[in-house]
Amino acid sequence: MTNIHIKGGRLVDPKSGLDARQDLFIADGRIAALGKPPAGFRAARTLEASNHVVCPGLIDLSARLREPGFEYKATLESEMQAAIARTPPLEVRIGIDIGPVVAGVIGERKFAYDVWGDTVNLASRLQEAGEPGQVLVSQRTAADVADRSGFGPAQMIDIKGKGATPVRVLLPPHPSSEDGERASEAEPS
Repeated sequence: MTNIHIKGGRLVDPKSGLDARQDLFIADGRIAALGKPPAGFRAARTLEASNHVVCPGLIDLSARLREPGFEYKATLESEMQAAIARTPPLEVRIGIDIGPVVAGVIGERKFAYDVWGDTVNLASRLQEAGEPGQVLVSQRTAADVADRSGFGPAQMIDIKGKGATPVRVLLPPHPSSEDGERASEAEPS
């Protein structure tokens, strides 16, 4: 395989928390080093990545169902369906709370909009406490939207900085419901 030097890109790797302008060195199809080249590394190809974001680990999920030479028969829809069929489901955890927040823009050179407060902290803790594929909501959220959503029974979980806190699991829409209403296993308390 070819050794590649990707030069001057903004490397973003959520898994390691990396977000910096660094060089990336690839040997035999694998990441060999970040920043400085490994000993004896000779690049067969150098790619200038200034003003570009480089995300190691992202892959092309392109799927080809046609015989070689007949790719032209594929449609965008058939290719997307093939890619979806081969992609494992993404399961996320979501925490929701309602209430007051403080919001603003921070930064001197690189600006970011952010929100702070107890509401944000509780939603974050609910997300951390949830299971993959689950939406955990605060008791006050469940009470506020009980007429439009269904919830599992109240359960107490220990929330860092708050102690034992009542939470509810948001239930998926009931399959027999025509208007998408949710059926509640237990009424909000």
